[in-house]
Amino acid sequence: MSNTTLSELAPAIPLVPDVWLTHNEAAAAMRLTPAALQTMRTRGRGPAYVRDRRRVLYRSNDLIAWIDAQPRTVPGA
Repeated sequence: MSNTTLSELAPAIPLVPDVWLTHNEAAAAMRLTPAALQTMRTRGRGPAYVRDRRRVLYRSNDLIAWIDAQPRTVPGA
């Protein structure tokens, strides 16, 4: 098995440490639809986030940590 982490495999756009991302930017970085990320958030299963008035923001470090903490399955294993 490789030592590659999910954060190296998953992001569609680079995740730079210590950057705040909008909901849509976070979804794109995680290769999710905005609706899927919203569902995860409302069910308490997604990465940490904050509300800035009406906007939902994600810190890139939290996305990276959340991705790395997820169990990974290897196709064909």
